[in-house]
Amino acid sequence: MHERLALQIAGAISAHAEKCGIILADTKFEITVSEDGCIVLVDEKGTPDSSRFWDSKAWKKAQVKGLLPPSLDKQYVRKYGKDAGIDKLDPSNPEHLAIVDNLCVPSSVTDMTTRIYRYIFWRLTGMQIEVYQNKMMGMATSRRKPRVEIVIGSESDRPQTTDGLDYLDETADYRVSVISCHRNKKPLRSFSKKHLIQADIVIAGAGMAAALPGDVKSELCMLGHPEIPVIGVAFKGQTEDANMAAKLCIEQLPESPVELTQNGTAYFGKPGFHDACIAAVEHEFLPKAFSPKPAKIGRFN
Repeated sequence: MHERLALQIAGAISAHAEKCGIILADTKFEITVSEDGCIVLVDEKGTPDSSRFWDSKAWKKAQVKGLLPPSLDKQYVRKYGKDAGIDKLDPSNPEHLAIVDNLCVPSSVTDMTTRIYRYIFWRLTGMQIEVYQNKMMGMATSRRKPRVEIVIGSESDRPQTTDGLDYLDETADYRVSVISCHRNKKPLRSFSKKHLIQADIVIAGAGMAAALPGDVKSELCMLGHPEIPVIGVAFKGQTEDANMAAKLCIEQLPESPVELTQNGTAYFGKPGFHDACIAAVEHEFLPKAFSPKPAKIGRFN
């Protein structure tokens, strides 16, 4: 009976996760029997502490290479523990227990774990945890307004930002800057080093050959801040060719380092910029970075 109950609960969690584009790889439950003989499901259910989750799209890509995708749960902490050699220690050995007690987990590990947990919570509920606590649990919780840096490629793009900026007026601390990445490489790098690395999230938008979002993300990665998300917006141009070029310059970046819509497309035009602003405030993101690719100079075979 306990086994059937566990399978039924796991099936319900798996079905919900599937609707959210998430695969429930495995899970566990704690079940007991009360004094009056009732079966009681105790402790947590379907959390990243007790379950292993994979993004469906990432799983499909990994399967092509015979690999598994990064899991959205406590596996990140478990890997740190294994790398630190904890799994080789004897829990009955006092000296080994002292080693673990004195182990100082780096802030990079705790920060990333927090990001993972917040991300999977958002994917499964559609809400940031503070919003869920407030709306669903009646808790008086809040989160500070995010720092949003907005970079657009031209003054002519400003009319497409008005609705989004109206939304940010009430929900975020933001600033708008105009930098053409094709003609202002040095100013873009200087601006990234001084200002963009201070942001919680960046919205980068341009028209035609919209290289700006990718360039901004590249700058942040080179400056050691791949954790700062960059949302890419393709601004509407005068022709369909211009529109297509703007979208593809964002959507076809290798490894998809720039944040896209949940449908995997670039945010587009005035409505897209508005949606990007909403995403900057209401969504959760995981760090993305370009993988290194050494340059080869000169002739070679």
